[in-house]
Amino acid sequence: MMGLNFKVKTLFYLDYNRKTLLKDINFEFNEGEIICFLGNNGAGKSTLLKICAGVVEPSYGQVSINQEKISNINNLYRSRMISWLPQSFTRAENFNVEEFLLLERENNIKFLQKSNNEFSIDFSSLLRDFDIASQAKKEIILLSGGEWKRVQLARIWQRKSKILILDEPDGDLDLKHKINLVEKCREYVVKNKAIIFLATHDLHFAKMIANRICALNNGVLTWNSEADIFWNLNILKKLYDLNNQDEFYFKSKESLSF
Repeated sequence: MMGLNFKVKTLFYLDYNRKTLLKDINFEFNEGEIICFLGNNGAGKSTLLKICAGVVEPSYGQVSINQEKISNINNLYRSRMISWLPQSFTRAENFNVEEFLLLERENNIKFLQKSNNEFSIDFSSLLRDFDIASQAKKEIILLSGGEWKRVQLARIWQRKSKILILDEPDGDLDLKHKINLVEKCREYVVKNKAIIFLATHDLHFAKMIANRICALNNGVLTWNSEADIFWNLNILKKLYDLNNQDEFYFKSKESLSF
């Protein structure tokens, strides 16, 4: 049986003003990979992730899962295959954490037509895994930024989708919870034979979590390799247009290990 494959071919995206935001993007990844997209603000990371998630249609080119265009996949099956975490997610009012996650679970069972067995995640374990057990009865609107992000991640995890697309999942997380997310992602791709795409501005988080790095610059994919190959200061200098003074930031962090 063929393993999970995700492919983007000759992808372009133009905005309403016909400005090219993504230009001739090509890549292909397989199950077990965690791919991190890096680049400056406005490089096109979020737009590319939205297209991969099926939230936005490309202007040209195609995105496919196991050689089938996602535009040809019915919404139900696509929703089962892909889980999308945007940079910002509107907080549900009048719900506490437990109610929010349980409602999401019930909606998934009904809408995605999955059985209870397919959602056989132990709810108490889910809360513990994302360190939100003590906030279970807390109103969503009263959560801190980091607590709310962990609730969103728990929401994604309980879906057990084959493809996770996470836009800055480390945002608002402290170091402890970033490390926990790294461990959860590594475990997830193996256990679920999945692929995880993510974008971040935290290079040290990227170094911890990714086994592949893709770099975007002005809508162009300028780098795609195994992570170990990427972590070279000369590449970072070109990607982020750094001067010699900026090198101090990276050299001062070299002794850190996670």
